[in-house]
Amino acid sequence: MSEVKNNRNLKVNAVKELHKVTGLSIQQIDKLLETPPDSKMGDLAFPCFSLAKNFGKSPIEVARLVRDRLVVPKGFKKVEFTGPYLNFFYEATNLAEQVLKESLKKDFAKSKKYAGEKIIIDMIATNPNKPAHIGHARNSCLADSLSKCMLNIGYNVVRQTYGNDLGIPTTAVFWATKNLKNLPKKTMREDFWQGEIYAKMQELMEKNPKIKAKVSDLLSNLEKDRHSKLAKAQRAFAGKCTLAQDKTWNRLNVDYDLVLNESDIVTSGMVEEAVKLLQTKGYLVEGHGINAGCLVFPLSEFKEFSGMKNPDKILFRPNGAATYTGKDIALTLWKAGKLKADFKYKELRKGLYETSIDGKVIKNKFSKANKMMWVVASEQDYVILVDRYALKVICGEQAFADSHHFSYAMIGFGGDAKISSRSGANDLAADVIIDKAKVLIKKEIVKRNPKLPITKVKLLSESIASGAIRYYLIKVAPNKGIDFSFKDALSFEGNTGPYLQYALVRASKILKKSKQKVSVSIDFSLLASNEEQALIKHISKFPKIVESAAENYAPHLVANFAYELAQKFSTFYSKHRVIGVPLKEEKARLLLVTSFYETLKKSLNLLGIKEVEVM
Repeated sequence: MSEVKNNRNLKVNAVKELHKVTGLSIQQIDKLLETPPDSKMGDLAFPCFSLAKNFGKSPIEVARLVRDRLVVPKGFKKVEFTGPYLNFFYEATNLAEQVLKESLKKDFAKSKKYAGEKIIIDMIATNPNKPAHIGHARNSCLADSLSKCMLNIGYNVVRQTYGNDLGIPTTAVFWATKNLKNLPKKTMREDFWQGEIYAKMQELMEKNPKIKAKVSDLLSNLEKDRHSKLAKAQRAFAGKCTLAQDKTWNRLNVDYDLVLNESDIVTSGMVEEAVKLLQTKGYLVEGHGINAGCLVFPLSEFKEFSGMKNPDKILFRPNGAATYTGKDIALTLWKAGKLKADFKYKELRKGLYETSIDGKVIKNKFSKANKMMWVVASEQDYVILVDRYALKVICGEQAFADSHHFSYAMIGFGGDAKISSRSGANDLAADVIIDKAKVLIKKEIVKRNPKLPITKVKLLSESIASGAIRYYLIKVAPNKGIDFSFKDALSFEGNTGPYLQYALVRASKILKKSKQKVSVSIDFSLLASNEEQALIKHISKFPKIVESAAENYAPHLVANFAYELAQKFSTFYSKHRVIGVPLKEEKARLLLVTSFYETLKKSLNLLGIKEVEVM
């Protein structure tokens, strides 16, 4: 459902009448009809350029001729021509009735357009040796909102995180706990504690090659036997960090389904299968020159990699060890359902699974997808392209077309943020930023609600702070960078999360204050003012916005819609009383407020922002 159902019917009426006059097919007219940028230019616009040749007249003359011959479609009050465009204007009463009734349905903006399509979304990718930082937060919030939009239009979405649970960083922290005495005191959450240890180990390994060598030796031993007592202890240690990181995602209201541990790719046998597939297709060959002794993925034949000094990608080193890319390609082929090997899984918590050497097989629950997506920063463009080309040579052009890199720009820290970015520090942790935001929000809440119990203040400040940060990370187009500012993110005015939450609170208060029961049995002709019609027309766009956000990988469209919706509500409410007017008017406007409330609430749900009671 790309538009309000009945609003779509209005468009159908316009298409049918144009078909009778122009001679164009229904499909041609449907594609040509546009939504004007300004409501003064109508609600639908039909360009007449393509008709000029058929009619033997200029587009402006054609527009005049078609207008004169056209019967005003049902549900429209008039059709005008402006230059080469025909402009259709909805009949206010009819539009109000159709939009408001539709908007109150539970499935408003939901569709089954992509039912049967399964997409795997790679998100977050936080290694279990430190807390997730604010860059990971942008990743997770963008991916989470996009996945929610995709679920809304029928996709079966699998959301997975991917972390190196057996690399040098994680192993270094584990080694430190077994061999160093002067470790940071465990007075903090597990991921923060491990992050402090990792920072210390980075310094030690740089200064002392012997320590670095010992960490490397430990890693080799852990890789040789993943069933050993030591390996089990290391997995449990990394798992504690993963569970701690999960608390961060819970604070940001991020949903995901699977924690995928990199070590399990090797133990599953996927790498060996991927090797055979690539060799069969002739895309795993002996390297030459600087790649001598390695097995490489030859990429020089593809134009995207032409001109590179060394386009061939190493998948296996001379010692036979798979590189990160080698394991990534195996994982990609698994996601596409091309490998017999599979992971074993265990439940970390309700609804969240983790790959595990000791778990159980759940066939095709998380794999065998029609489509796949990597939500990864733009710095990884080349790496993801390599993965996609492996998919192309094994699975074909369609699989390549159905894979997508959701690339996003990085976050800067200027202005009032003043956050250090020194290596290994916890300053950039998402939780630290949420906590700082929470303190600032708490002051504003107490100022506005001095009698509010402290327990409610704490809950409110958490919900508003996390919502503010989510909105700030989503509202900008992904390809644009963000210069983080607490002042800009936390303001209760302007294009912010708190402003949207406050708009919802205002609407809720109106509905609670009125003693009238909200009903669709109203006089819809009473909702004909410019402000009321502007709000109604904007509500009608919501299904199309959700669909467009999902199809174009653009969750910021939902944020932009929500902000404009709140603005139009504010304009309406500043000019029209809802309570204390004649009963018929109050009932009509209560329905409009309810429609606004439900639509904004659905928008915030897609953005991962919680509703609050007071502000």
